Amino acid sequence: MPQDSQKSEASQTRVLAPRLLDRNTTYTVATPGLPTQTFRTGPEGLLSGVPAPRVGIYRISEDGSEVARVGAGVLDAGESSLASADLIEPRDEELRVSASTTQIDTDRPLWPTLAWIAFIVLLVEWWYFQKKTVRVSG
Repeated sequence: MPQDSQKSEASQTRVLAPRLLDRNTTYTVATPGLPTQTFRTGPEGLLSGVPAPRVGIYRISEDGSEVARVGAGVLDAGESSLASADLIEPRDEELRVSASTTQIDTDRPLWPTLAWIAFIVLLVEWWYFQKKTVRVSG
């Protein structure tokens, strides 16, 4: 992706990532547990749009010889979305999580408390040592 581009793109789910191969060539893609599919690269040599409905290793071959292996971990499109959600509903109905707008007091700095404790210890120490040096004249 060019560095001057302002557009951000993510890989589609359930589709193999585009792969650069030979131009205008027919490739066979062996899908785990499903029949093989045939795809043709364009003039740029880009093999794209190969559906990946299952988790596993996809074998790309040309004329019977394996050219590449691609692993696919299939996610639900809703799970891989970058959009925020007000309610998260896992597949287990007993677990429900919802968004909250209240702010939680976390990550408060500890140094002000430690500084006050050190100051109080310093005052007590000063008072203790000043008390010993007081002389009574008589």
